[in-house]
Amino acid sequence: MDETCGCGYCNYCGQHQYKDRTTNINTIDIPIEFILSKSNQKNLIIQKNGQGRLYYRVGLNYVPTNLQLNSVNYGFKTERTYVAIDNSSHVEKRRDVIWPQVEKSDDFVLFLYRKFRRVSSFNESFDYLPAGCEIINKELKGTLIGDTNSLISWIEHRNLCDERVEAFNSLLWPDIYQCTYTIRTTSSGIFIIPSARAEEMYSPENFGRCATENVIIK
Repeated sequence: MDETCGCGYCNYCGQHQYKDRTTNINTIDIPIEFILSKSNQKNLIIQKNGQGRLYYRVGLNYVPTNLQLNSVNYGFKTERTYVAIDNSSHVEKRRDVIWPQVEKSDDFVLFLYRKFRRVSSFNESFDYLPAGCEIINKELKGTLIGDTNSLISWIEHRNLCDERVEAFNSLLWPDIYQCTYTIRTTSSGIFIIPSARAEEMYSPENFGRCATENVIIK
């Protein structure tokens, strides 16, 4: 195999030359401000010259300027629900705020739903906690918690971190999957709950997230 691959967007961006069989990965970065500029709204052109097969991927990495994100579905539909363990009145969903009557040291079960329309391989889920809460690991000896039911049979590996919960699976068929875990409120205040996100590990453009929410802990 002897070929040259070039990438162009508005102005010429760069090229790489490949000789013989190789698994080397080369990257061409284009600044996002260059893409968003109205004067640079052109087509992205990828051209290959020579013999052989070329594999390429186009991805976009960005940081949102607004912390209040809407839900999106690009292959994964993600929903999140909170249920109080001791007193159901401690969770009240409103248009822009949940948990308006929460007291410190209350325990809640979080239900995270994921819906797939097609077979998904090597996928991962991330659910970030708001400040003022901590995860309760019920597998640790001595953990006292009223809720003991957790549907995690489809999860091959799970991480309970300080600020997030991670779930991994190598193959899932089209269906609705539920992940539950327990959290405890520890501090009073008004906090932002980041979006829960599900994506394919090696094709992160196939992803989905739920909307950002706010929480009041009294």
